[in-house]
Amino acid sequence: MREALKPFCEQNGGKVTVSTIEQHWAVIGHCERAVRRHHPKHRELANELWGHLVRACESVVRHADWPATNERWKAVRRILLKASTDPLPIASSNDDAKEDGWPIWGWPAPRLDAARGLLFLIYRLGCADKQATAALLRLSRDKSHPLRFNMADRLSVLEQAEPKLMWQLIDRFIRYERKFSVLEMVVNSLNNLWSRAAQEVKPRLARIAERAMQNAPDGNHIFETLAHAHLFPFLRTGNAECEAFVNTLIAECDRQRASHALAVQLHTCRAGRWLTAGDGVKIVDVEETVRKRTWGFFGKLLFAAQEKLQQHRERWQRLHAAGQPNADELKTTSEATNRTSQLVDAGTYDFLLCVIDENESAPRNESRGWA
Repeated sequence: MREALKPFCEQNGGKVTVSTIEQHWAVIGHCERAVRRHHPKHRELANELWGHLVRACESVVRHADWPATNERWKAVRRILLKASTDPLPIASSNDDAKEDGWPIWGWPAPRLDAARGLLFLIYRLGCADKQATAALLRLSRDKSHPLRFNMADRLSVLEQAEPKLMWQLIDRFIRYERKFSVLEMVVNSLNNLWSRAAQEVKPRLARIAERAMQNAPDGNHIFETLAHAHLFPFLRTGNAECEAFVNTLIAECDRQRASHALAVQLHTCRAGRWLTAGDGVKIVDVEETVRKRTWGFFGKLLFAAQEKLQQHRERWQRLHAAGQPNADELKTTSEATNRTSQLVDAGTYDFLLCVIDENESAPRNESRGWA
């Protein structure tokens, strides 16, 4: 029966289709009954099958686009709600630690799959009933770090069906969450909402950014995600709050948290052709504005990085000129020099590749300032 559930989940790169789900749908009922029947005497085997069954239902809600009135949703809802109280995954240890990375977790993890699946189920049904709402509110404060991490990344799926519940969950995460990796996933969800709910996104994103800037370790991945969530809305719209955050990172571009986050954005700008918006012949005002903002970002960052690099090199020389320099000061200066040098190199590299791409792929238009 476990093997019979495999068509519901992606295997070896294969895609799950609605027709595949419908073809094997009877297996869901067979497995649910088997778990109920054999659990008293064969608990370990039944629990393993139950884990596969919940995972299959989570896959169903992601791939099946049946109408809300389809009777199959009742079975999926029943299984996911039951799984929302499953003891697995177990509570995470040291959950209040500031230093955290993206979590790993074992499997089966029915409660985790239920948290992800219920969000998509509400999207499919177009509304949330009291039981589903209560389950999600409870799961948002779950003791499992991997569960909250996975749940936070999918909150924006509720935007159309249950926007009030979506904002309630987002606010609960922002208020209570102590793991920056989970807050990073909330930033991902907020980033998906920029174009349709900017006024609701801005204050919430600002709260997360303030907490991260005050308390997150420099090496935390949240800074890269925050940089992305602020830079590209600024490039698209000129949003002043987003620009201010980007400028804050630029001002400290020799610091670990800023240098890596900004270097990644330089590459993303080039790879996404933000520096060459338009076709090079017909001028479109909106595209031209985006393009100019992107070049402005490149120029401001590289200028600031070059200034920082010069300052650190001069400090390095002064330390050695004084004789027997302090080891800690040397280490700090050396690390800052290396980070800033790498940022300058990365920016120059992406700039040159951008010019090469433009010259090779787009017609020349002198009015756009290309030389």
